[in-house]
Amino acid sequence: MQSDELVLTNDIPMKAKQWLLKYGITNDEIEHNKIAYNANSDILVLIHTQNYWQGRCFGGQNIKYLSKGLKPLTIYGTGDTIVCVEDVLSAIKISKANKSICSTPLLGSSMPLELIQTISERFKKVLVWLDRDKAIEAVKMARNLKQKGIEAEVIVTPNDPKEYSIGEINEWLKNK
Repeated sequence: MQSDELVLTNDIPMKAKQWLLKYGITNDEIEHNKIAYNANSDILVLIHTQNYWQGRCFGGQNIKYLSKGLKPLTIYGTGDTIVCVEDVLSAIKISKANKSICSTPLLGSSMPLELIQTISERFKKVLVWLDRDKAIEAVKMARNLKQKGIEAEVIVTPNDPKEYSIGEINEWLKNK
C-alpha cells in the first residue's frame, strides 16, 4: 500500500487523540506535522510521504505499529546538533523542547549509510537517544559515527524520549 492509497482524515478518533495527548502532542502539532487517521484500518498515521508511511495501530491488530515503503529522512527543528530517536513523537517532542537542536526519527533502531552521510555533511554533533532496550545498538551507532569523524554521544534513559516532559528532555540534553 502506497501512501497515496491511504484514505486519511484529520478527524482523529478520541482513543488515538488521547494517545497523542498523553505524550504532550498538541492539536497544533498534530496539524503542523500532518498526523492523520486511516479509518479503513484504524491506524493513526504519524508520518506519510509519497514512498513511505508509518502508523500506530488502534484496531484489532496484534502489533503496535505498521509501516510500508522506503524510510525517509525527516528532520524536525533547526540547529547544528541532531538527536536520532526511534519514533516520530520523540522527535517532535525533542524539537519542541529545544529550538537549537534538530531531531530525526530513525523509524526503527538502525542507521543506514545514507543517513550517516547526510548527518556528517549537515551537523556538528549527533546524539543517539534510543529506547533503553536498544542501548547497545545506540552505543554501536555512536561508535560508528565517531569512526567516521563525527562527534557523537549516547543518551540512555529509563523511558522513551516521548515519555518525558519538555523540562526533563532539556535536562537530559543539557548534560550532553
